[in-house]
Amino acid sequence: MHRALRRLPTMSTYSKTFATTAGHRELRRPVHLVLDWDGTLTVNDTMALLGKIPKARDLRLHERQLRVNAIARNVSRIKHGTVDDTIVDPPVPSPTSPQWSDFASSYMKDYEAHKAAHYPLSEHASHEEYVVWLRSLRPVEYDSAARVSDSGFFHGVDVRDVRTVVKNALDSGALQLRHGWEAAFELFLRRITDGPPAGTKLSILSVNWSATLIRHALHEAASRLTNMPQGRKDTLLEFITAMEIQSNEIDGLDSPDGSTGKLVGNIRTVDDKARCMPTPTAFPEGLQPLMVYVGDSSTDFECLRRADVAIWMCDCDEAGVKERFAKTFRPLDVRNSTPYPITEVGRPDDGAWCGRAKDLAQVAEFLKEVDHER
Repeated sequence: MHRALRRLPTMSTYSKTFATTAGHRELRRPVHLVLDWDGTLTVNDTMALLGKIPKARDLRLHERQLRVNAIARNVSRIKHGTVDDTIVDPPVPSPTSPQWSDFASSYMKDYEAHKAAHYPLSEHASHEEYVVWLRSLRPVEYDSAARVSDSGFFHGVDVRDVRTVVKNALDSGALQLRHGWEAAFELFLRRITDGPPAGTKLSILSVNWSATLIRHALHEAASRLTNMPQGRKDTLLEFITAMEIQSNEIDGLDSPDGSTGKLVGNIRTVDDKARCMPTPTAFPEGLQPLMVYVGDSSTDFECLRRADVAIWMCDCDEAGVKERFAKTFRPLDVRNSTPYPITEVGRPDDGAWCGRAKDLAQVAEFLKEVDHER
């Protein structure tokens, strides 16, 4: 039996903790919170945003050429009294070829072919069968990344283009951070007086293709917060700048010439994430930090299983939980392990291998209810 839910505080512990810290509760014991990105810290998957980065590059270069031409015309007008009619503005750039949709289609074609050959025979696969299935997807994931990397799709993009895509996505709502994300982050910020318990840490572990995009998304979202004092917001921005984000990357985003177009990093599969799962440093007084992992997809499975406390992110209503859970981890046999809300403190261990939360506000409240007991 997995130990995750046995770490949930008992009802008596919850009552005691709440009573003594009501009004302004903080972490009471060292915790290492590891968050997945897509679908966990964000409401939706953000991989499609990567496909918009080359367009941002093209428009940036187009606008730069328009400025150069405008300067040249002014120089011509001043020197000769006329405008050099050989200076022609470039056409508005057409979509980059190949298209992002081409990569998505190739991925799905490979996935379906692989599934037809390797999918477990049973719709109620055992833990061992399920892990074998997840591991078998490695060539599909790595081949997909290699196609994009070898195509030069990201050649010449830079951090300015990533920033443009992030800002546009937040403006349009294409990128939305999960409700309560700032409350969860605040638990890990230093304070003027007492900070979080020593050994406490917050990090991100993701198969996304750009850690830069993740960091800029968090930074931009934090800068837009209106319900936080400016001094506290500045601390949050500093925290995001320095926090650990384990993910892949578009090579050379900070280069003067832009990216090489290559994708670097090897976090693509369930095994890769498990390999990168942090090992917490022991608390100075000897208390091991509680390892809490929050994820939403099958790629998070092994990390969820290895954590002290596993939390599955699901924003569906109560009636749809069982169906969503089964669909997320299909074909794993989950008939007797449907997760229950982490808000139901003290509920007995009934076979579930993870709890569930509808948002990060619930995760923050749960973490504040875990006391010093091991």
